[in-house]
Amino acid sequence: MMVRSKALIAWSSGKDSAWALHGTRRAGDFDVVSALIAVTDTFGVSMHGVPEKLLRAQLEAAGLPAIVVYIPFPCSN
Repeated sequence: MMVRSKALIAWSSGKDSAWALHGTRRAGDFDVVSALIAVTDTFGVSMHGVPEKLLRAQLEAAGLPAIVVYIPFPCSN
C-alpha cells in the first residue's frame, strides 16, 4: 500500500480551487486533508467575497475541513 503525503489546498471558493482539488484527487499523489482559506470581516472569503456560510457548504460537499485565517481589510501583501 502506497502512503501518500498529506496536503492542504488553498481555497478561494472559485472554480479554479475546485478544479485543483479535483485534479489532485484524481492524480492520487497526495491526500488532501484540509482547505486553507483567508477571510475578512468585510468581504467574507477575501479572494471572491463569498460569504463564509457558503464557503463552509462548499467544503462540506467536498468532504474537507476548513482552516480559516482571518485577515484585516485592507490587507497588504
